[in-house]
Amino acid sequence: MQTLGEFKLPHFFNYPPYFTLQPVKDTRERQIQLWKELILEYCWTHKIFVVGLDEDFPLFSNQVIESENYSCVFVS
Repeated sequence: MQTLGEFKLPHFFNYPPYFTLQPVKDTRERQIQLWKELILEYCWTHKIFVVGLDEDFPLFSNQVIESENYSCVFVS
């Protein structure tokens, strides 16, 4: 299991479609729910209260699958 420091990332974090906004409504809604849960848990664990989309937030990239800053997905 991949980690960010001591924070354990879920298995789907290494699944490339997780970093691409999904076109099917039900799939996209589930994807967004997974992102919300992950971000909230990470922020709660690290006592982060504000996340800017323009900053280098660790969850917005994944070197294992060579993804780069996908914060733009959240603006959609």
